[in-house]
Amino acid sequence: MTPDALTRTLGAAIRAERNGAGMKQAELAALLAISRPVLSDIEHGKRELTTRELATVCQALGVTLNQLLRDADPRVRRTLGLPETP
Repeated sequence: MTPDALTRTLGAAIRAERNGAGMKQAELAALLAISRPVLSDIEHGKRELTTRELATVCQALGVTLNQLLRDADPRVRRTLGLPETP
């Protein structure tokens, strides 16, 4: 699993979870104290997240990292030390 693939996977998962919650980019960006363009870059895999930022994203979306990545490629889940999904 390359860092770029991991970054793209995390971004796509964040976007999917945000959309599923009916939240606009501007709303999530405000909760994260970042600009909407920065969130867009994150969601499109153009910007990596720090561990702290990822934890803040999960908290803002009301999910755990495991829940955020429930549909992710098993290689991503293994890279992050998450359990396999059934």
